[in-house]
Amino acid sequence: MLDEQATRVRELTRRCGGVLHGHGPIVQGAVLADLLAMWLAGHVGSGAAELREHLLADHMKLVRKLIEVNEPAILERVPPKGSA
Repeated sequence: MLDEQATRVRELTRRCGGVLHGHGPIVQGAVLADLLAMWLAGHVGSGAAELREHLLADHMKLVRKLIEVNEPAILERVPPKGSA
């Protein structure tokens, strides 16, 4: 089950990355922020505000961990600016 979810996540991430590619960091960040806001806004009803805060905090923890995973892979493909 987790392997299926991981495969699904990788595929969706690849597809979304392709859509965002070339749009620049401001547009990319705005799109990702809007998607996150829509996901959080979809949690409605009693206790929704508290749940959203919890989900957002957990999500940011995951994002920070994924930066550590993704940065080396990105640097293999694209050298940092000014290092060429």
